[in-house]
Amino acid sequence: MAFDTNGSLTLEQIRDAEEKIGHKFPDDYKEFLLKTNGGRIDIDDDEDHGFHVNLIDEEDIWIDFLFGIGEEAGDMLVKMNNEYGDETNGCLIIGSTLSNGLLLYDYLGVFDEEDHETAICFWDDVRAYDVSTDDCNLYYVAKDFNELLKRANLKFD
Repeated sequence: MAFDTNGSLTLEQIRDAEEKIGHKFPDDYKEFLLKTNGGRIDIDDDEDHGFHVNLIDEEDIWIDFLFGIGEEAGDMLVKMNNEYGDETNGCLIIGSTLSNGLLLYDYLGVFDEEDHETAICFWDDVRAYDVSTDDCNLYYVAKDFNELLKRANLKFD
């Protein structure tokens, strides 16, 4: 499998994390957490698990971690959102990339993608790409979490 999961969660554990973070998670993201509790991409897998970001146009972005809840997952979902959540304008930090950026789930319409009410975005918070500036370092990736999984060729049962 291309994705090493952190196990699974219960709805109660997810509700507890939502309370700690101050966000209600979108349904597609809750479904993912219930099945996997996040995890790490196996970079030795032969499949391509990157996705292209048009405005960056240098290389594909590769997912490293999709954050989970609790001890087995390092409680990264709660830690990252509590530490950096003020900088995301209401977006939920859901993962990290091999290029040191973060993945955000904008399910409140902050990103203002005109064709979609929600969006998964790549946040080049460390300005790793030449096109990124202090004013522009957030890039549209997918309309929702399930589309991100599809674009990154990730599947789990």
